[in-house]
Amino acid sequence: MSDPAHPNSAVPTLEAATHLDADQLAAVLDFLEVAREAPSRSYLARLQHAYKTRVPWETASRVVRAADVEALEDRPRRPTEFWQLAIAEGTGATCFESDYAYWALLDALGFDARLHINDMPQHGGVQHHAALSVTIEGTRYLADVGLGLALVAPIPLSASGTASVGTRAWGNSIRRTASNRWRLNLQAAPERQTPGRGDEGLLYEFVDRPRDLDGYDAHVVRDYGPYGLFLDAVRITRTNPDGTIVRFSPPSTLLRFDGERWSEEELPPGDRAAQIAPEVRMPEPLLRRAFDLVAEMEAEAAAAGDD
Repeated sequence: MSDPAHPNSAVPTLEAATHLDADQLAAVLDFLEVAREAPSRSYLARLQHAYKTRVPWETASRVVRAADVEALEDRPRRPTEFWQLAIAEGTGATCFESDYAYWALLDALGFDARLHINDMPQHGGVQHHAALSVTIEGTRYLADVGLGLALVAPIPLSASGTASVGTRAWGNSIRRTASNRWRLNLQAAPERQTPGRGDEGLLYEFVDRPRDLDGYDAHVVRDYGPYGLFLDAVRITRTNPDGTIVRFSPPSTLLRFDGERWSEEELPPGDRAAQIAPEVRMPEPLLRRAFDLVAEMEAEAAAAGDD
């Protein structure tokens, strides 16, 4: 890793960039409003709920980061930086950086947590999604904070049968399909399905092959490269502590879950950043920059198509 802004400064090692010290851990727990406890299944569930209700799933900061940082290896916000930005600016990320940050938190708290790279075959994708496995008192759980609408609580990786977790908005089920694979599905009652999308079916296949830190970090870097996902549009899901949810989908759709059912609003023409910033609780200048960058990418693609 290099530091393009301070080329003569000491470059942090991967260890320093990914492991939270005592002060950083205290700051993260304060931000999440969760006290420190010994590892347990109930504590893991509270941490996961706190993460999902305080850190958004969002692409805006990724779009800006990719534009602002020239060196590919420096684009990822590794856990120490990720948490600094989440606390200071209210940003989040997509799966690779979010689960990286969550792993660092669990590791600092003494959990036996492992990083995994998983497949999304329904999208033709191999190694397109991150997740964690966490072992507590001999039981292994899937713990994933990297999806906008999924897994607000850890779910057991059972050797047989189906395990489920859910909220008022949606549910998840998981079942083993091979010696080292489980299929995670999304389920929603018809009246609670998100407008404009199917809410039944496969989310991804969890692959039980833990990655070491170097190997996982390489995937995080690759996700900012030419084949990375979510670098060409602004998408945001903000889950609130009271169970309400706000989702922005391009070009102009705002979805809201009020605790009982979803509603959909098409935003009128205007300053999109100003329209959605209060709803998603993210900095308006960052959102505006992301929308401007996406507009530039779309204009360049249109011009190239005319040649």
